[in-house]
Amino acid sequence: MMIDYVDFVILDGREYIRGASARARADVGERVGVVRCRIEGSGASADYRPVDGDAAFLPPGTPLFAVRARPMTSAIAALRSGRYIIYVVGGHPD
Repeated sequence: MMIDYVDFVILDGREYIRGASARARADVGERVGVVRCRIEGSGASADYRPVDGDAAFLPPGTPLFAVRARPMTSAIAALRSGRYIIYVVGGHPD
């Protein structure tokens, strides 16, 4: 069986889904966490429940950042391929 993951990150018990836009460094605040486990390619079973620090595609060690002018309960950012990508709770576009 093949699992097709949505681009997500779990932090502080919240699931953040990749938003539609990238941001400049000026939009990114302090470091708030780090990815501990990349689920895609890990061999996790279909019934695995992600925990804090899990991400679908971000490699372990990827820092997670607050987004300026947004509460951490609604959005975080991660540096991916040289761009800051916004992840939002519930997958709503930013």
